[in-house]
Amino acid sequence: PRVDILGVHHSAPEAMIREMVASGKPVAAWEVHRRSEHAHLLKLGVKGFICSNIRNVLHLDEPHAEDSFADGRRGTGDLPWAADAVWDEQPAFVDGAVRISSEKTSGYVLGSMAGSVDAPEWELAFELRWPERIPAGPDGAGVAFGQDGDGPYRAGDPRSVAGYHLDFTADGTMTLYRQDGGSSPAVSLAHTASPAPNAGEWISFVVSISPGRIAARRAGDGTQNWTAESDDVRYGGAWHSLLKNYIAGPAVEFRRVRLTGLTAKDSCSTVE
Repeated sequence: PRVDILGVHHSAPEAMIREMVASGKPVAAWEVHRRSEHAHLLKLGVKGFICSNIRNVLHLDEPHAEDSFADGRRGTGDLPWAADAVWDEQPAFVDGAVRISSEKTSGYVLGSMAGSVDAPEWELAFELRWPERIPAGPDGAGVAFGQDGDGPYRAGDPRSVAGYHLDFTADGTMTLYRQDGGSSPAVSLAHTASPAPNAGEWISFVVSISPGRIAARRAGDGTQNWTAESDDVRYGGAWHSLLKNYIAGPAVEFRRVRLTGLTAKDSCSTVE
């Protein structure tokens, strides 16, 4: 009877949270970083939230159509894969770019940009490079896109929120994958070859979603592009993440991330 409120970590088993709520005491959860966590806990009956990312969780900031890496500060809602860990997954900000140098595979959700475009067709442009050396293994780096929420996304991890991702590897191969979540492995949808990257070289990409098509395009020297595309369009959410898809080094950098809605005319010219 001397207890006024019960506290629980947001990752506790759902049955435990329901049991605590059923006690009749108000329940507060910590440490809530993501909108998806907040919404889930509300459905379970949690009343209070300990949150260091309140501007994102309560939708207090307008979304941005471009990244804010040049500010050298994490944007509202931009979160590393392991936001509940000791923040070893937090990227660094270097010369207008964000650098991911995690010892594990990693994802960095750009929640600050989610919802900036309200259109059925859109493009996400970005540049990436390996500043020091090219990764030696079969996996590379790229972006996840089409996610319906800000849950963690990491290539090949079945705990990820569902959606698509592009993987660009050391030999220049571009592969589009679909990740359904649960126990399902990622499904390869399309791939194409392109020239192998060089260390320090910035490479431009565009991924796009339309009602009947997803695509990933690498821009060349103005005379040639390389494209992988699929008619798999089961996902079309507004969330996206930057991905490092290999263990250990080297670091990978991203910059000039930009989200653009397309008109019907723009979409037709893009397909052509």
